[in-house]
Amino acid sequence: MQTTQEPPTVLQQLDPQGIIRRTNNERANHLEVIKTMLDQGASKTIIVIQICSEFGVSRAQAYRDYDTAKAEKDGDLEDTGPTEQSEHERQEYLKNLMVTMVTSAVREKDGVAASRATREYERIGKMSGRNWGKP
Repeated sequence: MQTTQEPPTVLQQLDPQGIIRRTNNERANHLEVIKTMLDQGASKTIIVIQICSEFGVSRAQAYRDYDTAKAEKDGDLEDTGPTEQSEHERQEYLKNLMVTMVTSAVREKDGVAASRATREYERIGKMSGRNWGKP
């Protein structure tokens, strides 16, 4: 039997010290996702939690990526006017994001992440002043 060796995945790309590294394309993709979430009104905490769970990066790296994306986005906004998005649209987006995060945390049996996302969902609901429920 002849086995072909597949190219290493992201998690298999190690530097000489044995530390897992992302490719530049993956990092650019992560930054784009963060910028999109910033445009949609997500908070720093929500973005960091989502990036950690979705891409498997450390919390410290997620905060560094957030700061980089925020700086790039702020530099981009100097050239263009601010996008208009109602408070209601932002809250709906955040609620949907939190429901998604709770669902994925429960599916992965991560109680800490599930309770954190549930608390964020409740906080967003209280801010809206409308009828809201727990996921």
